[in-house]
Amino acid sequence: MSGAEKKMTTYRDVEKFIRSNTFDVQHAPCALSLCDIAFEAYAGEKISYSPEILFMRDNFFWQFVPESLLTAYAGKLIDKYRKDASWFANVFTEQEQYFQTSGRAWRKQETYGSQPDVQAFSAFTDSFSEWWAYGIVGDDKGRVAQENLEGILLSKYGFSKAKAEDLLNAVTHPDELSAINQARVDFLALCSGDGSEAKIRQYIGDYFYTKTNYFDRTVLTVDTVREDIGTEKSSRTIDEMDSERTSIQNGHAEMIRHKKDLLATLALEPEDATLLGYLQYMAQWVDVRKVLMMKQIYWLFCFVHVFAEYAGVPYDEATRYMIPEIVALSHKVPVSKTVVEDRKKGLFIVYQTNVEPVIFMQPEAGQLFETLQKTNASLEVKGSVACRGTGGSIRGKVQIIKDPERDVFVAGNILVTSMTRPEFVPLMRHALAIVTDEGGIACHAAIVSRELKKPCIIGTKNATHILKDGDEVEVDTDKGIVRKL
Repeated sequence: MSGAEKKMTTYRDVEKFIRSNTFDVQHAPCALSLCDIAFEAYAGEKISYSPEILFMRDNFFWQFVPESLLTAYAGKLIDKYRKDASWFANVFTEQEQYFQTSGRAWRKQETYGSQPDVQAFSAFTDSFSEWWAYGIVGDDKGRVAQENLEGILLSKYGFSKAKAEDLLNAVTHPDELSAINQARVDFLALCSGDGSEAKIRQYIGDYFYTKTNYFDRTVLTVDTVREDIGTEKSSRTIDEMDSERTSIQNGHAEMIRHKKDLLATLALEPEDATLLGYLQYMAQWVDVRKVLMMKQIYWLFCFVHVFAEYAGVPYDEATRYMIPEIVALSHKVPVSKTVVEDRKKGLFIVYQTNVEPVIFMQPEAGQLFETLQKTNASLEVKGSVACRGTGGSIRGKVQIIKDPERDVFVAGNILVTSMTRPEFVPLMRHALAIVTDEGGIACHAAIVSRELKKPCIIGTKNATHILKDGDEVEVDTDKGIVRKL
């Protein structure tokens, strides 16, 4: 068996595995219950990212997936698409069915009010985990296919690197405005036009999930939306809001026109055209996946609130509970406060297919995490160009953002983060440029930055490790390199 397939049970097993692999890394504020659902799906039979590693400290998680597993799985997906182009459509249908099951389960809990419905919660977590296993088809964000096709365009068709990147960025841009930017457009319409209760309720029905993150959900009400409208209108004129709305819509329309122009003149051999088709499907799926995921995360945390309040457990403590422990709250059986506090200090979990998760606490957890960080270290910050903006090089000050709802971003700085999520969009609008650790051509940061016309470098792997707050840097939007000055 390869290193990525061996089952690990001891500290030394894990340490050896870490030293013999390189990893794709993501990190964000997150509740343990969400990690539990996602990681069990990762290590399941459908995907088998096994082993996969989770480290948590103070409700902040780091996800480590061996690069070899991501690459291998992406290769399998490309082969599936090449053999049957309708495969994606079938996946979309199946994941939609699981999503609908999740929604029905939450609606059943709503009928119970403050009384936990264990059956509904179990149905929800099962369907959400199954959905995640299907949803993960876009986990590499098209990176492997992008690298393959870019190489083909350069070697076979004589494209320059800049021309190849422009083509791939354009043709993989979704035909519809990204969901988060559409939500912004509709919110600005409420501010400058009809802000009636009926319109606000319609907005809530469409976008109830938009203030949800990986840690907790925020319930939108007519009153809270009116407060947001009042805040927006107090600082901006109607003309300014209308201008922003038009800019978002026009930016997307311009991308679509550019996409159509390129496709009209592009002549690829059938095998290469199939790879391009895969990337286009992937881009479509990533945005759809984000919306469906955030809706289910909203419902998950609604469940956790119900169970926690029933048992008299503060929500902040419940965020450090695994799924079986949340179920136990229906019998008012909490996790001991000592265990909760120990998890707060550092929790290291290895998820593996057909094996119970292996859990390490401090000090071993911290030691293994430190080893991972050292193993994955590099001195160069280089990624893929998702959007050039106006092109050329941009100089500015780095600001690393881990939690956009707690970290105060200074407009005009260069936003550096592991990955962007919906709650990052307000910051992205005011950033001079955007740099991320993770992501491929179809990731959230790539899609949104194009619509905002913001320079964006994705997939650097290590920007948040090498760069520090306040670093003066030059972002080369032609080469995808960030240099310290």
